[in-house]
Amino acid sequence: MKEIIFSHNFILKEKLAQYIIGLILIISGEILHSCMVTYMPAFAISILTDNGEFSAIVIYILISNIIIIIANRIEKKANKIVNNNRIIRSQEYYKIICKTNYENIDRYKFKAKYEAGQESFYDGFHSGFHNMILDSRKLLLGITGLVVYCTLEARVDFRIALLQVALSSVSLWLNTLQKKWISDNQVEWQGLEVKIKNINRDVIDIKNAKDIRIYSAKSWILQKWDELTKSRVKWHRKELSYFFLVKATGRLLLAVKYLAVYLLVLRQVENGMAVDDFVFSIGLAFGINNWIEEIFHNIQYLQINSIHVRNTREVLRDCSGQGEESPSAPVFENVAPEICMEDVSFTFPEAEKPIFEHFNLTIHPGEKVAIVGNNGAGKTTLIKMICGLYRPTSGRLLINGFDTSRFTPEEMYQWCTVVFQDFHLLAATLAENISCMPEERTDYQRVHFCLDKVGLGSKVTSLPQGLNSNMTKELDPEGVVLSGGELQKLMIARCLYRDRPILILDEPTSALDAVAESKVYQEYYELTKQKTSIFISHRLSSTKFCDRIILLSNGRIVEEGTHEQLLARKGKYASMYTIQASYYQEGDRDA
Repeated sequence: MKEIIFSHNFILKEKLAQYIIGLILIISGEILHSCMVTYMPAFAISILTDNGEFSAIVIYILISNIIIIIANRIEKKANKIVNNNRIIRSQEYYKIICKTNYENIDRYKFKAKYEAGQESFYDGFHSGFHNMILDSRKLLLGITGLVVYCTLEARVDFRIALLQVALSSVSLWLNTLQKKWISDNQVEWQGLEVKIKNINRDVIDIKNAKDIRIYSAKSWILQKWDELTKSRVKWHRKELSYFFLVKATGRLLLAVKYLAVYLLVLRQVENGMAVDDFVFSIGLAFGINNWIEEIFHNIQYLQINSIHVRNTREVLRDCSGQGEESPSAPVFENVAPEICMEDVSFTFPEAEKPIFEHFNLTIHPGEKVAIVGNNGAGKTTLIKMICGLYRPTSGRLLINGFDTSRFTPEEMYQWCTVVFQDFHLLAATLAENISCMPEERTDYQRVHFCLDKVGLGSKVTSLPQGLNSNMTKELDPEGVVLSGGELQKLMIARCLYRDRPILILDEPTSALDAVAESKVYQEYYELTKQKTSIFISHRLSSTKFCDRIILLSNGRIVEEGTHEQLLARKGKYASMYTIQASYYQEGDRDA
């Protein structure tokens, strides 16, 4: 019931009152038409036995058809309202998802629920918001029809209506048990379905296609797909077993019900019931059964569909209030700020061990800071906190003295621009990939400037459609595919285009050689002299130019200072630098 109410309120909103008026007219028209059709044989017998006018039957049929035509017209308009609003709400849903906290997207459970919740906006077989509203309307029609028919049948023999409702209630109870089992266990196969869909996506993903073929991973992937599919089939078989058991029991009860109805009606015939009343009574009995089946079927559809709608409702609940403006946030200024982390701790949801504990760091306005360390030191997690993707579990993150816990994620994002080590191109034009805006809002001169600065100007000139060339072949068979190094330069150009006071490079040049990486960082340094900049790199030689270098290990600062200061201390940084330098020297000798 909760999902039915939610569906109507969420989808219809301001159209709800108009829809309810239409709903009353639709149900009234269909019930009246159904009663007239059920009574029609008895009416015809009555006219013919009483030597009445045949035209009365024609008029009766005509009135019945006019009523259902009017009801169908109103129903068509009501369905159009529901469908149009469903499309509008789907757009709102995706906007909300785009604004939700990154921590939600980073959680497997949320992603699984989000993907399942998308089904609510599709118009499948008795699934989605459209069918939730449509099937609830049919359910209300069935209940109203059942009440009307039982009232009419009770005038002949109340036991007929009572017996049919009683036996049908047993069927409903069995169906309820079956759906409860599905509700209790659907989380098991829902997880399997998400994994199967993920494998299906990975197989056709161009980024994975090379490795799958080069490393002969086909058999391994097929084995995983087969294992997951077999597990899903086992659950499906259990589901079918319950379904057929309930179905067979329902058929048996239906046979008992019809037998009892005929015996009771024939008893009335023996007591002098007229032929037309007999026909009408049998018609009512069949009608009662049809209404009960209609109720049962729609309850089943609504129970199954409620799983998708519940996922959507919970996603919207989890995202409620995210992305809204905060009255306490400072006025944004594109001026290099100070970043201060005071006694910050951070633990991933459902993780036992924290990544950071009582961590302190201050980055001064305009300072160029390098964060280095081995894999797993916490470098990427640290910058995700600084740019607002993660929130500290405890402690404070301050920007220009303002506590960012009072900022919304959107307000945090406006301070930063970041190039992450794991980045992806959009299936859009080159210019749109740089600006992250539609073509009409893109500053093409600035795009050219940023591409020139990262060394991609000549590459763009060589493309037939220049900045309007489509990237990737996902949507365009003629799309441009860039090399790893070119992709990373393109992401840095995107970073420059955005022009924010905090600039972060999270190992974005791993596909470049050491010389090219050092050149990119130096050029970036020149472009960001008035910015607060953070550089992350495994190659220590690439960050020598920074004002300060911070060495992280297990979420702690173990050393910090300039490149020269850290070498003079002959600590862990100096050891790492010496080892890396020897690798480059050996590579040069081998060359």
